[in-house]
Amino acid sequence: MKAVSISIFLSMSMLVSLIISSCKKEMTIEIVLRTINGLESGMNWLKSSFLHVRMLKNPSHYCYTKDSIKDLVEKMFWMLTKYDMISESDGIKKSTMVGEAMAKYYLRYDTMANITRIPFAPSIDQLVLSIRFYHCSIM
Repeated sequence: MKAVSISIFLSMSMLVSLIISSCKKEMTIEIVLRTINGLESGMNWLKSSFLHVRMLKNPSHYCYTKDSIKDLVEKMFWMLTKYDMISESDGIKKSTMVGEAMAKYYLRYDTMANITRIPFAPSIDQLVLSIRFYHCSIM
């Protein structure tokens, strides 16, 4: 462990961002806050993130190309729409009740996707309150 810490400290090994795994959750929060309402604002948000800095620094790890940002934002929109976390009306992305609960309780995307697959579930708030201690991400 000490050797790993020393090599990281001395920049001998490349730090790889884990933010890509939480990007969908963060994007949902930004849509709930109305910071993101479409592809352009989504791309601007991603370009201002630490993930983009890491993508530029280590393009081979992230398979970064000039279209990567657009493709990643479109993929996240598709994944969030798939489980009804966001919707689109007149070309504007909006949060749904599911997305708002995800943001409110700071749940991971996978957790909320699993919740939406439960048939005949109680209200989202009741369900989230009952399982949040097991599946919550730590802020």
